[in-house]
Parts: sequence; C-alpha cells; structure tokens
Amino acid sequence: MRFTILDSGEELRPDDLCMFVYVAKSGTVKYKCGRHFLYTEPDGDTRYSVLRDGRIPELEGYSLIVAVRPVREFEDVPIFDAETGVVDRE
Repeated sequence: MRFTILDSGEELRPDDLCMFVYVAKSGTVKYKCGRHFLYTEPDGDTRYSVLRDGRIPELEGYSLIVAVRPVREFEDVPIFDAETGVVDRE
C-alpha cells in the first residue's frame, strides 16, 4: 500500500492518517496519531477533526501537522469461466 501526503488545507476523508502535535510552555512535545473519521463544529465557526476512537485533539490544544491518505493498489485479474474456458473480462 502506498500513501499520499495531503496538501495543507485539503479536506480530510475517513481513514486518512493524521498526526497532531502539542508543544507545552515548558517545551515538552506531545503527539497524537489516528485515523480521521469526520468533522465536528461544536461552536459553529471552527471545524475539528474527530478521530476513529472519538478523540478530538484540536480541542485539547493539538495542531494538525501532517495527514496522509492511503492509496490502495489493486491488481487487475481477468475473470475466467472454468466451465466454458472463456475469459469474461480482461
């Protein structure tokens, strides 16, 4: 599976992988990672990313620093009818 790094401001889709960072006044850095599930607008003005586990890192002071989207690679396999010996699709 491959991944594409999303541009800043690009709309997140369910299952995009997100990394959030929080830098405390003391200089301590904390990270939270997870899969994006949906957006919420609790105050009506700002949209926050909700992760699959229900966490909303942005409400806790975290900032989104990178998001990647999985790119599924499929192998095109012909459909073969074993009884007639005919390839239905290539």
